Amino acid sequence: MTTGPADAPIAAESSEARYRLRDMVPPHVAQALHAAAHRRRYAHGSVIYCQGDVGTEMYHILSGRVRLSFLHSDGRELVFITFEPGDSFGYSTLIDGAPLPHTAEASGDVELETVSAAAFSAIRAHHHELDEALLHLLCVHMRSLSAYVAEAALSDLSNRLARRLLEVARVDAESYPAIRLAQSELALLFGVSRQTINKLLKQFEDEGLVRLSYGNVALLDLDGLRRHAVTD
Repeated sequence: MTTGPADAPIAAESSEARYRLRDMVPPHVAQALHAAAHRRRYAHGSVIYCQGDVGTEMYHILSGRVRLSFLHSDGRELVFITFEPGDSFGYSTLIDGAPLPHTAEASGDVELETVSAAAFSAIRAHHHELDEALLHLLCVHMRSLSAYVAEAALSDLSNRLARRLLEVARVDAESYPAIRLAQSELALLFGVSRQTINKLLKQFEDEGLVRLSYGNVALLDLDGLRRHAVTD
């Protein structure tokens, strides 16, 4: 069955909850993080921090998206996650002092709240609930990365692409069915050429699953995409 744009429940369709740091702490701790923060804006394509940096602050997204990518020594780039409004990131280096393992870049115009390392440490010292939330969140991310590695090794690209389209539709419900997703970004996400992604999207279009336009992919048949997303 084809699901049209009037079918709004796509945003609640995921069986996997979206874990956000400020939702996982008591209100007074979330308020402490907000009170310690400074607002900062980044234009599309701006680098927030680079792979290998030792971070001096953590970030909370107010608007826009931030993509995290890994750059190989041979110049190849892999995008492995995109954070949305409400997500926090960049805190791991404030916990262990190790260099950041990825580059964070604004995907579209972005507004962030930033909390300095000193303020972050002070809040942790006074509010142990924050440590509990961080531990939980790090476990969630570890499980997500494990699933990502397993999927990359074991799933067909068609399965992975269909799952990604459905995932983006869940978090980008305002623009559904024409979700904002460039083919070049999909290619970086899956570590394949843009030509490979374009060919597969064309196949999806021929099957009536999507309609392609510049910078957008309109989802026409969610049930058909779900069938593609199932691994045999």
